[in-house]
Amino acid sequence: MSLSAYAEWCSRRKRRLDELFEFRSPPGTAEPAQDAPTQQLSWAITIRLAAEFQGFSRSLHDEACDVLCDSMLQRNTPMYNVFRSSLSFARALDKGNATPTGLASDFERLGLALWPALAAADPDSTKLRVELELVNKARNAIAHDDELKMQTLPKAKNPITFEVVSGWRKALDELALGMNDVVAAFLSSVATTTAGTVTDKTGRPDIGQKVHVRWGLDVMSGTIVRTYDLGAAPRVVVRLDIPEVDNTTMIEDIIVTLPLSAVLTSPRKNSPAYEPGAWAKPVRGHIFQRHVIAETELSLLRLERLKSTPLTLHRVDSDGDVDFTVSSGGAGLSGRRVVDGIIKYVEPPSGLSTKWLSAFIKATRASFLPKILITNASLPQSATREIDILTGDDRFYSVQWTGPADNDSLDAVLATALHL
Repeated sequence: MSLSAYAEWCSRRKRRLDELFEFRSPPGTAEPAQDAPTQQLSWAITIRLAAEFQGFSRSLHDEACDVLCDSMLQRNTPMYNVFRSSLSFARALDKGNATPTGLASDFERLGLALWPALAAADPDSTKLRVELELVNKARNAIAHDDELKMQTLPKAKNPITFEVVSGWRKALDELALGMNDVVAAFLSSVATTTAGTVTDKTGRPDIGQKVHVRWGLDVMSGTIVRTYDLGAAPRVVVRLDIPEVDNTTMIEDIIVTLPLSAVLTSPRKNSPAYEPGAWAKPVRGHIFQRHVIAETELSLLRLERLKSTPLTLHRVDSDGDVDFTVSSGGAGLSGRRVVDGIIKYVEPPSGLSTKWLSAFIKATRASFLPKILITNASLPQSATREIDILTGDDRFYSVQWTGPADNDSLDAVLATALHL
């Protein structure tokens, strides 16, 4: 799900940055404009890049605040206004750059541990955090004409060249997408109605009842050990079930006290979306797809140089079965080869479903275009015969891709499918 702040990052904010980058390298050229003051332009891009990311982060935080308040206090306007203003009062994003520390502090108010959530969804987010720190450090050094601070940048980032700011822009693009994904998943998990909460005819749960408790982005199972009334609503004391680390590690019980309305009945039965770890599954799927698209584009560039043949990739922005198309040859139809690409992420340790693959093979037989399947899972042995037939008919190609180590296999299957 794309939040409106991310949609703005990909449209209005992107266009403003594009104007600066195109001034350095006008469209259709590989070299900078002759009168382009490249050093000053790189500095200007750095300042604008930090500003746009700060604006994106602030809009994303605003949007999260609005969603949370709407879900909890939509019928109580006075309390809505009080609660909404408190979530963004004196936040770091209103006073300075979008630093990693400031982002963590502001989103922590909402109950979201931003950087742990990003790291759980994508280990590469640690590198993106470092790049964000460098962007802000460079921005401050430029804005305050602080040569000493500029000298604290790594040698690879100083001087600030066009290649450096291009790398920073790519890093912030990836970070913005990751933040969109984890914030959207967080809002989906916490902005719910009271349907599915623990209630009975008396409004009191049973001692010993197994329940689930929202825990950051995730949920944890637990057992009710006590109930009591306090104020306007009953409250419960829950002993959480902590996953065992190993046979030698002792972990003390964690006991929390919560309003009754904050405790869920077993999500495994009533709401699959609330299974522990469920929030991260769609995020990991989006990240896998993003990485596959990026590596496929790089693979086509390698093959294009090697084979001296024009190759293109087109994203398919729809909810259909095809994620992208790749083609070889020029603009005309003569000698042109077009192949559909499908990206399938499977949550480990599960394998690719035989049922899904059978439906996919059936769709491939009926399709006009051949297909490439890129997945992180191995193909079921039971489908080997049908896959061999389709491959022999030049209709189907597949590759198991789990990371850059599999790029040679990706290059090979693209070259075969495109008849290079």
